[in-house]
Amino acid sequence: MNFLYAVVQAIFSRGFVIFLYTIITIFSSAQTMLRSSFELGASALAGTALAFFAACTFVGSFLARKEKKYRVIDLIGIGAIALIFIFGGFALAYWSGFQINVLDYTIDGFDWLLVGLVAVLFVTRKQDAL
Repeated sequence: MNFLYAVVQAIFSRGFVIFLYTIITIFSSAQTMLRSSFELGASALAGTALAFFAACTFVGSFLARKEKKYRVIDLIGIGAIALIFIFGGFALAYWSGFQINVLDYTIDGFDWLLVGLVAVLFVTRKQDAL
């Protein structure tokens, strides 16, 4: 019973979610780089990373607002900068035509970035704050 609990806990850990999202993104971007264009694959990878890390920074800063003694204006500034980077990530993913093929399903780059932003809500900790 303890072994099963440990396996379930490892599979659904925060680190595993980030690892799985990152590996799928890297392999799909590499596939795009090799099949169609290096520039498109690199922009898809950069856009995904840009949006993911900007969202992590804002959510982490929001969670640690009391420990870091952030004022409302500080959070608005961090959020505005993060929003600019997130929109930039979406623009790069849209421009590149990024798609992920998983188990006979095709996920558009826009939808994949939304999956990443939802994952951010579950995996970000206070230690990820600015």
